[in-house]
Amino acid sequence: MGSKASTRGRGRQVGLLRFLILAHALIRGKTYGYGVLREVLQLSDGAWKPSVGTIYKVISELVEEGLLREAGKERYRGRQVIYYELTEAGFEELRWVADWLLLRISTGMRFLTLLYASLLKDKRWVKDPAVPLKAFRDIRESAEEFLRQYSNVKVRKKPT
Repeated sequence: MGSKASTRGRGRQVGLLRFLILAHALIRGKTYGYGVLREVLQLSDGAWKPSVGTIYKVISELVEEGLLREAGKERYRGRQVIYYELTEAGFEELRWVADWLLLRISTGMRFLTLLYASLLKDKRWVKDPAVPLKAFRDIRESAEEFLRQYSNVKVRKKPT
């Protein structure tokens, strides 16, 4: 991704988790491990459940890299919860990754459209047509929401 990342070699899931943690911090104002876990479970309909240990390890690495910083502590059900917020560097990393991801999603969607159109021509390859159809519907709804929100945003150029 944009900055040197010690998690880079550990696979795509950790890279995606880095992005989701940074995004969660931006969207919610601050983040913590179990909050990220709940968000991932909800967004993936329970299909992806990273361990809490992995989440906190990635948070720790993001803090070390200066992308997150501690934003307070509180006691909750007998445990101490540490909250983290995005730094300026974390925001820049998040923007870079979001742009990168959006381009990959666009390319991937074009490829998947061609792939599934080809697969549907030969019924031997279709195991459960409901799975890609639900996924495509979810993607369409997300894209429509993105367009509704983003089309109203005035883009500011960063001063040079």
